[in-house]
Amino acid sequence: ELSLLLPGVVPAAQGSAGSVRGAFAININGGREDSNNFLLDGVYNNDPKLNGVGTQTPVDAIREFEVLSNSYDASFGRNGAGQVNVITQSGGNKWHGTAYDFFRNSALDGTNYFAPAGQNNPKDNRNQFGATLGGPIVKGRSFLFVDYEGRRFREGITQVSNVPTLLERQGNFTQSAVVPINPSTGTPFPGNSIPSYYDNPVGAAIANLYPLPNRSVAGQNYVSSPTQLDDSDHFDLRFDQILGKATTLTTRYSFDDRRLTVPFAGTSDALIPGYGNTVPSRSQNAAINLTHPFSSSWLSETRLGFNRVSNSVNQQFAGTDLNKQVGLPEVSSNSRDFGLSQITLPGYSVLGDDLTSPQHGATDNYQLVQQASYVRGRSILKFGGDIRYLQQNAFRDVESRGFLQFLGAFTNNPLADLLLGYPTVTGAATSNNPEHLRTHSYNLFAQETYRLRPNLTLTAGVRYEYNSPGVDAQNHANLFDLATKSLVQVGTGDVPRGGYVPDRNNFAPRVGLAWSHSGTVVRAGYGVYFDQSALAPGEGLYFSPPYFNSALYFTVPGPTPYSAPY
Repeated sequence: ELSLLLPGVVPAAQGSAGSVRGAFAININGGREDSNNFLLDGVYNNDPKLNGVGTQTPVDAIREFEVLSNSYDASFGRNGAGQVNVITQSGGNKWHGTAYDFFRNSALDGTNYFAPAGQNNPKDNRNQFGATLGGPIVKGRSFLFVDYEGRRFREGITQVSNVPTLLERQGNFTQSAVVPINPSTGTPFPGNSIPSYYDNPVGAAIANLYPLPNRSVAGQNYVSSPTQLDDSDHFDLRFDQILGKATTLTTRYSFDDRRLTVPFAGTSDALIPGYGNTVPSRSQNAAINLTHPFSSSWLSETRLGFNRVSNSVNQQFAGTDLNKQVGLPEVSSNSRDFGLSQITLPGYSVLGDDLTSPQHGATDNYQLVQQASYVRGRSILKFGGDIRYLQQNAFRDVESRGFLQFLGAFTNNPLADLLLGYPTVTGAATSNNPEHLRTHSYNLFAQETYRLRPNLTLTAGVRYEYNSPGVDAQNHANLFDLATKSLVQVGTGDVPRGGYVPDRNNFAPRVGLAWSHSGTVVRAGYGVYFDQSALAPGEGLYFSPPYFNSALYFTVPGPTPYSAPY
């Protein structure tokens, strides 16, 4: 977040893909939020699903960081917007440590304007605490640094919505703005009330899932402030060893664990409590760096990196058969999908769990970096490259509980349609295709920095990048083949394994000039930069028949409308 102090760096747009659920995302000089590259001690530190940051190191454990926002040299690449490089602290010849605790409490906050009178203030408690310790194991040779930080956040999230009144859910619309009609006669029900013998027990049970109104505001008669829980723990362990006269070996392991519970899945989902998401995530990053000077002119740097990011999104009461409690069947037989189908009634809050949960993915990235520098006179030559191999194993049970939409097509009133049991459209999906995405990349570069004059420096170089499209390990995906006008398995015929043809001509020249005079510095640069897409688009390979099947059903009024989509 210190990067936000720099010109050209701004927070991501509210509700963007990378910033949902409190994740950190930034835009650098107009670049997309998924076009940034994050490095930790020189190795890859991204969450490749959306190209966000992986492990987030506490401030007290950071020795230095830099944000390259444009015109950076050929040693940096893969992403075309910003390069954020963080270097962790190391131990020294004396033991030093810090300890801290930042705390705030909602008892000192003002009242939320939208909260009903008599209700307690929404919670807003934050506790951030940690400690660091660094020092010598063997003075002058071996050094250790360790840090820990914990965060405990409790924040009331206020949402205003509309729910059926007690009379409406009983079929009495005498005080409602929209009077329902009898679909059999086309005229209003006697007394603007639906006779009890018309009631569908499933529709009545669903209507009673709504809480009762708690404020008298038309169209906004219900407000709630359930608490969002956000707990996380982080630690780093770093060991530095001096070998021989000048060779340095550094090993580091970083661990970040977050347990997030959001009371509302999203603005287009339920705005009443009970249908939020639990979002656990865990990031791990390890690096081994070996720096060896062959002479006073030659320096070699070898890095091994490992990055693992695991993310899940689960419905709030995953495994509880909420559909069965109201008389709806479950679409999936897998208990992880159990919950309540998403139910939409225009004019009222959505009911049920969001359509994209549950989902889980774990991504491993292995990296080898080799660089060398040669200094001669006024010239510095640097060249090298890196190899990366990435694998993601995941599942995405989209629409696994189905959905029902009551749009008022039969009675002119969505709630009346629900009570009668007439959804306008329903849908559901079946999926049996766990994801096994694989991708790799090769990056080579060479650059020279030449001091033309004491106050004039020229930098020139070129970079080559190859990033393979994400492919399924077993080719479990089908795409539409224009030649045969049918769905065919990827990797057959004219259909490539990744869905698109690899791009193998990514040569990126770079040139820069820096001139200084009397405290004034003028810089100019030109470069070609390529961007490695996030993995999320590659996941689209898995949503095609026969592995994923989604169907829509339109209701014709009859005795068993709720059986239509199943």
